[in-house]
Amino acid sequence: MKKSILLAFLTLFLSACHFEVSDNGDLDGFWQLYSEDTLSSGQSADMRQSGIYWAVQMRLLSIEAKKQNIRFLFRFTHEGSTLRLYDPRVDFRPSFGERADTAVTCADSLHFLGLNSLDESFFVEELNSSRMTLRNDSLRLYFRRY
Repeated sequence: MKKSILLAFLTLFLSACHFEVSDNGDLDGFWQLYSEDTLSSGQSADMRQSGIYWAVQMRLLSIEAKKQNIRFLFRFTHEGSTLRLYDPRVDFRPSFGERADTAVTCADSLHFLGLNSLDESFFVEELNSSRMTLRNDSLRLYFRRY
């Protein structure tokens, strides 16, 4: 009898829940920016010590710059070979449990991240379970899964 009640309860509980599953494929996860090419000059920069990390989950992309102690949140779309980042916000948490996201209104504050505008599109040159290479109009960014 107890097993029947437990089974009935679990069935009702699980049927009432809606689990949203990410369909981002290999894009989901934690990425470290490790190299950056400037397309106009052909110069490369080692970015491993920059402390720039991308975290992708569901419909949000978080870019954290550890040295600057700042995190940005972006909405994104990934369709075919295009990754579009838009609606940037500064992720600010003045105290535990408190949140105050602020819209970014000037693209200049994003340049050090390799972003040139508030609505940035990248061509996805490579994306697999361990590496990601993105290119915009001026830079090629190389990431490794972290």
